[in-house]
Amino acid sequence: YQMPPKAKTLHDISCVVVDVGETMGGEVEEAKHTADWIISRKIFTNSSDEVRLIVTGSAEKSEDIDRPNVIDHGGEFLTARFDMLRYLDREVKQGEQKGTITKAMISAIEAIKEESDSRTDIDGRQIVLITNGLSGYDASKGEVESILGEVKNLGIDVVVIGINRDFVRGGITVDMVTRLEKETEATVMTFAEALNGISHFVRPTKAKRGTPFTLEISPEIKIPVKSYVKTKHNPKGNAVKFVHPDGENGEVTRERVYVQVNEVNGEGERRGEPMEVDGEEGEDKKNAIGNGGGVEIVQLERTKLKKGFKFGMTTITLDDAELKMYDGSEFKTGKCLQLVQITKKSTLNPSHLIGADTRIFLIDDKASNSSTNFFLSLAQTCQQEDTVLVVRYAYSVVATPHLLALFPYEEESGNMAWAGVQLAFYEDVRPLQFPPIEDASSKATSHQLKLVDDLIDGMQLSETDGTDIDSEMILQPAYQRICTAARAKALKGENEMDDEEEEDGGEKYLETLRPNKEMLKKMSATIEELKNEERGFELIKKEKLKRPKLERVPENVDDLLEEIEKSKRAALEIKPAKAKKLPFNELAMIMRTKEDMYPLRGQVETMCKAGEDQSNAPFFYTTAYNMLVVMREGSTKDSVLMHLFDELMDDLKDEYPPFAVWMTELSKPVIPFTGTQVDFWGQEMKDFKPNL
Repeated sequence: YQMPPKAKTLHDISCVVVDVGETMGGEVEEAKHTADWIISRKIFTNSSDEVRLIVTGSAEKSEDIDRPNVIDHGGEFLTARFDMLRYLDREVKQGEQKGTITKAMISAIEAIKEESDSRTDIDGRQIVLITNGLSGYDASKGEVESILGEVKNLGIDVVVIGINRDFVRGGITVDMVTRLEKETEATVMTFAEALNGISHFVRPTKAKRGTPFTLEISPEIKIPVKSYVKTKHNPKGNAVKFVHPDGENGEVTRERVYVQVNEVNGEGERRGEPMEVDGEEGEDKKNAIGNGGGVEIVQLERTKLKKGFKFGMTTITLDDAELKMYDGSEFKTGKCLQLVQITKKSTLNPSHLIGADTRIFLIDDKASNSSTNFFLSLAQTCQQEDTVLVVRYAYSVVATPHLLALFPYEEESGNMAWAGVQLAFYEDVRPLQFPPIEDASSKATSHQLKLVDDLIDGMQLSETDGTDIDSEMILQPAYQRICTAARAKALKGENEMDDEEEEDGGEKYLETLRPNKEMLKKMSATIEELKNEERGFELIKKEKLKRPKLERVPENVDDLLEEIEKSKRAALEIKPAKAKKLPFNELAMIMRTKEDMYPLRGQVETMCKAGEDQSNAPFFYTTAYNMLVVMREGSTKDSVLMHLFDELMDDLKDEYPPFAVWMTELSKPVIPFTGTQVDFWGQEMKDFKPNL
């Protein structure tokens, strides 16, 4: 048996022809900017397409006697690279003569034809012509006919950027472009239209790869499906491959070293735990600590490390035998997509959808007709009944199982599919409870409800009135920013960016995350009515304006002297001292209501929260302990306060486990009023009398 020959990877080749002649005027920068973005997008998508840059009308002259105004940069097709951008930015300057568009087009066609004849891995051919259409004074009718004929014969796709027919309606170049548009279906657009669509970075595209699964409805009913990643959560810098280069851009490999730090006492006894650090970090750690001073550092092999879990203040380690037993348990049962139940969509709380990634499941193209009919029937029925499938999902044999909610939907192609989003387990949900709003003044009036209804109707997306948002232009600012920074560093060799690059990487992309201006203009009346204090909502907090102090001007000199004397006497008067803020101990002893206890409770919780930093835990926990002692004594005067104090103790025990553990180590911990004979903190407390 012989392996079949590997299929060749096909490439597209394209010539970017840029006109920077005299007739371009102030549009030269737009032309260079457009060419820059075309090449930049290919660079940042790691495109395998090959590009050739041709410039006409530049101040630099070519060595070609027949075409002195046409410069073929590089002279070969190459994948897009930063050298092309540097050439455009630094060396391409506007010339004093008109560009020769037809001769530049002929050079591009000849280059494509020569490349096509010498290679068999070329798929698509393209010419991007960037000009305003005012050049081409020396073109002949024969050259135009030759260009049209070769474009048709070679199957070249032509894109013309920069011609605005509202201002330029005639000329040799415009006539040629008009014929290209009619006879070869060339694309023609203005600079504004082109830059609006290409002036942002695009992620590298990944090949569609389906993962086969078997949707198990029951042990006897199994449907073959395929899973595809539809959306994926991406952190900052996503779709960018990170490497560790040295000063000469060589790739640096990282070595991970495991060391154990032992504390050695005077009797030679050692105590320490293994720790994991990188190679250089471990060496720095060793040099900083040293082997003297009661500290010993020993490098370990990875095989001697143990996995461990921390419960409270205790670390439980697992050896290889225990790990093997764990891996072979019933917890992991292999790759699966098994139906657990079918439920109404309304029963799923949106907060229980925790998946950052979305997978879609389609029927396998190799499935039988019966399996396909069942898959489609199940999806269509669930969509009509507004129900979802809750399934048990494991990606591979060694993966831990998750819960997925499968939502039926119809693809643009008309195929039925399931969108899978991860569901939370019971332990993943935090038991947060919030008090109800019982204030009668918070109930909305009928007019207020109508205003909110108008707001919802007006803010909904609509294609008919122009308020729809183009989803393709809602860009992630972090990704655009890192690509902009990388481009600036590659071009200039520094981290500094000019004003245009700063805008491209920052504020420009935030505009796509703001409300549509037309929509806000349309909703201005409703928004103003919402801010109306009398009939709407008082949504803007008013700031109290200080009235300016008006000074009375005395009518004569005697009155003026009397005013001066009064001001002197007022300056000599002793102002009453500000009310002294009572300390915590005194406030705790004069508590009368629950409103008096709430501020004190907040201070205790602040101390417990701060104590989670183990380096300062003794100080903060001791302060919290002293506060609780005083609060307990101050609560003895009222049964309501005693009940509130007991609630505080329960909450501290549940929400701050490290503090509860610290309490167990005390000989006389603070306990609630109802817990004097109960093991409250986790230790025996019989015959315990608090020290008040």
